[in-house]
Amino acid sequence: MLKVEDFSFKMVPVPRVISSSCGTALRCSCEDLSLIRNYLMNNMLELDGFYKLEEVGLKVPLVEELSFDE
Repeated sequence: MLKVEDFSFKMVPVPRVISSSCGTALRCSCEDLSLIRNYLMNNMLELDGFYKLEEVGLKVPLVEELSFDE
């Protein structure tokens, strides 16, 4: 679905800092987040949340949960 719109993204396992259960996450750049979020919500896909991960060296990434309407 996103490939048709030519968005830049990658499907990855859900990071352990977000959830300990198995799952798939969509990884994209922060610059594309608004466009991708709007596209997914307008197409009524089931979403569990949006998160911003900031990797700081070898430490556990910083996690920020984003709202659905930012």
